[in-house]
Amino acid sequence: MPQFSVSLDKVVEKLRLEVVYTPTELKNIPIYTADVNRPGLLLTGYDEYFDPTRIQIFGNAEVGYLTTLPESERRSHIHTLFAAKPPALIVTRNLSVFDEVLEFASQYEVPVLRSTENTSSLMSALISNLSVEVAPRICLLYTSPSPRDSTSSR
Repeated sequence: MPQFSVSLDKVVEKLRLEVVYTPTELKNIPIYTADVNRPGLLLTGYDEYFDPTRIQIFGNAEVGYLTTLPESERRSHIHTLFAAKPPALIVTRNLSVFDEVLEFASQYEVPVLRSTENTSSLMSALISNLSVEVAPRICLLYTSPSPRDSTSSR
């Protein structure tokens, strides 16, 4: 069964996201899963079940946690996230984007987007949209009988 995807530009348009940084045209970046991730545990150093194929989302908790860290530790954790090369990072609530985020987004070519929505609302809309876009499909092909088909051959 083929794997379906949606281009990131369609997601940006549908959810009215601001493009903070992109390494290439968003139409060239496919999203294959409706699952999304808030990487709070990864930012603390726990990466056992981290899935880099998911769009990553920074909300108040992630940004708040990162602001409490010394700069070198913050850089290290943000580097770990971007080195995994997720398809995109979305920052919610129109929060500021750390300079380190832009630096590593550029280095690893990961788009950074921003939403004015609160984190829960954004995640709900994103998952709903992606679930439709990447859902498996059944295609039925109907062909009408050809005049050359013999109806008397049995």
